Amino acid sequence: MIFHDHACDRAEPVTLIHQQGSWPDALTARSDLAERLAQLPTAEQRRALMTLQVRIDLQEAALIISIGTDQITLASKLVRRGNDVRLVIAEHRTASPDPILCKLVAQGFAARNYLITGDLHPCVREYSPRCLKGLARISWLAPDMISAILDGSQPPQLTGRRLIRANAIPMDWASQRKMFGFASASRLFPDSQKSAL
Repeated sequence: MIFHDHACDRAEPVTLIHQQGSWPDALTARSDLAERLAQLPTAEQRRALMTLQVRIDLQEAALIISIGTDQITLASKLVRRGNDVRLVIAEHRTASPDPILCKLVAQGFAARNYLITGDLHPCVREYSPRCLKGLARISWLAPDMISAILDGSQPPQLTGRRLIRANAIPMDWASQRKMFGFASASRLFPDSQKSAL
């Protein structure tokens, strides 16, 4: 089997986990095993995971990962994004900002600037006045929502399509947060920053 080195036999992953004590320590000590598993063909990955007795159970609000007799339970849910359904782990933050959402935010501010000053930015030059009005609504989102979009920590169900198709975006920030699935401001900011809102 490819995933073991010259000093290992086939039972090595299971033996290592039991020798290290808790399985998180064993996984940390042998993170190279995970890297090697990722390079294996699917059939060999499956065989190695079965040897380790890995089991993943998806329940309505939780993902349970078991390795042998140890297990981790993670809060999770299934979220629809367009035509896709994704598993979202609680407190998950995307690795990078969604480029479509970031583009919409930039276009929203350019459209708002055009409607206020008459200066037409090249990124919105091709849009009709009706589209510009729709884009300008995005610039009125709560500042914490715009920051979350730009740093990639927006709710997973917020897509560019959902944002652009939202007909009646409320003007008050609390209703906007509720509409798009953001946490309330009291959970986003420490007490010292609440007064600035």
